[in-house]
Amino acid sequence: MLNEKEVLKQMRLFNISRAEAEKMVQDDLDIDKGLPKPWDLTPEQLKNQRKLCNVTTRKAPKSTTRTRKENPTKQGIISFVADVLAKCDLTQEVKISNAERVVDFTDADGVHYSLTLTAHRK
Repeated sequence: MLNEKEVLKQMRLFNISRAEAEKMVQDDLDIDKGLPKPWDLTPEQLKNQRKLCNVTTRKAPKSTTRTRKENPTKQGIISFVADVLAKCDLTQEVKISNAERVVDFTDADGVHYSLTLTAHRK
């Protein structure tokens, strides 16, 4: 049995005839019940649709180790600073911790210091 209110609503909304609205409401009821319709996909089309709609997790990218390019300018600056500090009478011990980044030194009073060189990007 068709719902008269629903038929009238479909007629008004879609500006269709009574026969078309009744057919639409009946098709909706059949679909709700799970009955097959002529426009349903064939089993082969369903299989293809599931294959295309299959959502899989994205594979994690392979981890690559990046090799850093040496920066001869920074190495030269660090070695120059280390040489200057070594020649200075105020420092006792000078050590290059990182050839392109850090110089550690100790003053005459035994206080430890470190100078860090940072090259900013362009």
